[in-house]
Amino acid sequence: EHRPISLTNLSGAAAVPERTALFTINKLVSRGLLVRYPDPKDGRRVNVDLSAGGLRLLEECIDELMIMITEQ
Repeated sequence: EHRPISLTNLSGAAAVPERTALFTINKLVSRGLLVRYPDPKDGRRVNVDLSAGGLRLLEECIDELMIMITEQ
């Protein structure tokens, strides 16, 4: 599913220390692969979503994996 996820949930799903998750998320934001924005339903929460460039890169990776799988 392509949908935004809260920063807290994304950090928890990473199965790494929260500080490590936030560092990595911030790095991906600075590289333009993720975007952060306030949750419109809950102003205390921050959502994270793939940017257009991040989505394009993910799709390219999936395409490459599909090619590798079909070549086996």
